[in-house]
Amino acid sequence: MEFSITGFTKRSFSAVAVSHPGENDIIINAAGYANAKPGAVKNDDEFGMRVELFSEINDLISRYSKGDQQKLYDCYARLDTVLDSYGTDVKASEFMELLQDIVKGIFDIVKFEDLRDYLTSNKNIKFPAELADTYVTADKITPIYMERTYLKREYIDLAAVALGLRCMIPVWGAFLPIAIKEEGPKKKEYVAYKLLETCLLKECPAFDRL
Repeated sequence: MEFSITGFTKRSFSAVAVSHPGENDIIINAAGYANAKPGAVKNDDEFGMRVELFSEINDLISRYSKGDQQKLYDCYARLDTVLDSYGTDVKASEFMELLQDIVKGIFDIVKFEDLRDYLTSNKNIKFPAELADTYVTADKITPIYMERTYLKREYIDLAAVALGLRCMIPVWGAFLPIAIKEEGPKKKEYVAYKLLETCLLKECPAFDRL
């Protein structure tokens, strides 16, 4: 199973495709990201312009068993069905629990431990050289310094959360326009954040700190 962006330019993207062998591609309208840059857009002699936003998460998913990949695909198939059945005029609160259950299913498969192991074992992923295992300062170590400083292990944990949240791009891309209609543009992220309320990823210390 893998994600890809469809209908993109160097400035934005409008849809995310979810593909799995033997299954129809799921195309999810990601209008919530219509003004977001799609990530690293590269020119490739063989494939033309392509987007690398999902390269790492796709690589991780490819290492899962066929059964887990199928279960993950089924989560997005269910998402597509729910979005189609409710339409874009629905209130976010009317199907919040359904979406929360889908998100829970996604992160029952894509676990924090898998994300972290992937980052630390992948030689192509480089972390900033200045990261340290202990607090380094010429001044007295204060609580506020510790609060604002990420040690190397904490930074890797944060990167693992960020990588896992790429699985939410199709979900949030479809949900944000609905949240805007109900709560307005200033509260849309807060409403979208609630979709993570029951998932395992939210329970890890790195997410709590974020």
